[in-house]
Amino acid sequence: MLHNDQATLSYDLSHHADCTLRLSTADFKKLITGNLNSTTAFMFGKLKVDGSIGLALKLESLLKEYVFDEEKFV
Repeated sequence: MLHNDQATLSYDLSHHADCTLRLSTADFKKLITGNLNSTTAFMFGKLKVDGSIGLALKLESLLKEYVFDEEKFV
């Protein structure tokens, strides 16, 4: 969950997500490491979005603020 510039992970299913993204593990790794454009992935059906498309579009700009090491995603 993203709230007030803080990311948290929760397994509590009682909260409704405003946006849910579905993609393969391989495509997730590419997205996180900057090797897959979220808009392109969506247009080609590699990324499915349930809920707010606006929030999904913000994800890519948020991910660009961080550097993820591809080797750590084995």
